[in-house]
Amino acid sequence: MALLSFSVVVIALVICSIKNKWFDHSENIDFKSALAAFSVNLIILFVFIMRWSEIINPVVVSLAGLALSVIATPLLPVIVHSYTNTNERINLSTKKISLSDHIVFMLFSVVIITFASSASPLVAINWECDSNCIFTAARGIIHGKLLYSDLVELKGVFMYLIFAVGAFITPYSFTGMWIVEIVFCYLFLIVSTKIQLLFVDKKQSVNPVISGAVVALLYGSSSFDCGNTAEEYGIVFLAAILYLGLIILKEDCISFRKVFIIGLLSGVIFWIKYSMCGAVFGIALFFSVYLIKRKRIKQFFLAVSGVLSGFVTVSLPVVLYYLFRGALNDLIYYYFGLNIFKYHVSSERGSLFDALINPFLALPEYLSDNSQLLIMIVIGFVFLFCYNKKIFSFFATAFVFSFYVALLGNGSVVYYPFVLTSFAIIGALPVNSFITKLVSDRKIMYRIVGLFVSVVLACFYSFPYIKNKAYYGIPKEKYPSYVFARIINNSEDNSFICFGLLDYGFYTCAETDPSIRYYAVLVHDQDIVEQQKTYISENNYNFIITSNNCNYNVLDDESNVFDGYELIAVEKDPYYSGDEFYLFKQAEI
Repeated sequence: MALLSFSVVVIALVICSIKNKWFDHSENIDFKSALAAFSVNLIILFVFIMRWSEIINPVVVSLAGLALSVIATPLLPVIVHSYTNTNERINLSTKKISLSDHIVFMLFSVVIITFASSASPLVAINWECDSNCIFTAARGIIHGKLLYSDLVELKGVFMYLIFAVGAFITPYSFTGMWIVEIVFCYLFLIVSTKIQLLFVDKKQSVNPVISGAVVALLYGSSSFDCGNTAEEYGIVFLAAILYLGLIILKEDCISFRKVFIIGLLSGVIFWIKYSMCGAVFGIALFFSVYLIKRKRIKQFFLAVSGVLSGFVTVSLPVVLYYLFRGALNDLIYYYFGLNIFKYHVSSERGSLFDALINPFLALPEYLSDNSQLLIMIVIGFVFLFCYNKKIFSFFATAFVFSFYVALLGNGSVVYYPFVLTSFAIIGALPVNSFITKLVSDRKIMYRIVGLFVSVVLACFYSFPYIKNKAYYGIPKEKYPSYVFARIINNSEDNSFICFGLLDYGFYTCAETDPSIRYYAVLVHDQDIVEQQKTYISENNYNFIITSNNCNYNVLDDESNVFDGYELIAVEKDPYYSGDEFYLFKQAEI
């Protein structure tokens, strides 16, 4: 149904375009442009085949895709010409967002996060393991523990500070994080709209409702996963960097204030998750070549000093704090060393060559699984190529470095490509302008209906990809974390440990904090498992929580980890019935 709705929209756009003679430039089709268009279509065809060959016969998919490529080839040069800006100057303009726009953005943010995030009130308990691990660590920070030393985690310091805000609001539920996500979605809507407004002559050309619908479409992609990922928060800062880069290109002048802010934002991204800094490297390379080629050496050094000053302003307090606490080695080892050499590059996961080549192999698969991102990125880059080659080069360089660094290594996860959402927002501009122009001259009722239909179709397309909808309406009594927490807290001795697995919210539901460093097994590291065995032998826990997915046959154990314990409860994942969780209790003597 989602594919059908999207097809209807595409057909409607083509019909309206032909009717209005917007693509009446057939004289611009020649052999060279047609060959270039066919090459682009073949790239899209490759993704198309990967996406649908598992559902439909590969031969049928290949033939159908090839036929569509041939049919689409004459259209692409025409579309390109219709967007082409013959003026070589960059005529970007900054326009303000009105109060009514802010209200629309806030309403969209509430609705988007409520339906898309596992922190939503629609989900009784957040069952997502990554966000629970981070939330437990962030709550520990509020209660005086030192990250990496007292509680081992793998994300950057600022990621936990963001979660600490949510934990401060509601320490033992994700309602606070739901509020934090709404704020960040709202900020992303603002920045993405400001980027769109740079390219239009009239503010009315960008409708806030369509902007909200596009963001709803993007947040509904598979890469959003369950929400509360580093990528979800990082795209706000990355979009702001892209916005400032466009302003610098428009002014054709480097100001220390702007590059200092870019350095600040880069530092924030670095300490959320350093692998999201690829776009920053690409932007730095672009401006370095751009300035050196024009022999503007003074501005080059001004840009370098400004970015470094901003980055150091953010990073120095973090480094000094851990240095004075005597935990700098822990920061370096766990945030960088363990991440790189145990998670992204390891003998169990593949060779160094595999890690280096992985981005090129993973990107087509990721984009085929996130068709919203693919469509908007393609539309955006076609638009930029036609609008201004300089801006296109700026975005293209940032995009290439962004996806390569984000997917570098052998540990790619479903939410990694969500960082590319910052580039997909450019594709929102042609879509927004088209729909806005289509309904602007109509009567008020037609305008309302047109906008409403656009929002419904965007939601209708993205809703099937929302992962958390599987947990809508499941009562909390169906979640192992709630059931086990109730059993544990009814005991006089409520001490427990999560052995060999991630934290699925057991500490949050039990309303307690872990007292051990390795409260979860975050990577495939036998040393952490061995340390957890030591905890069990030394601390005499009353309960042990584990699962059938840990690196251990817990029901047929030969290492005496569970010696003296008896299995008292078995609960299944409320959706994935194959995943079982076990609660062991000390046997009475």
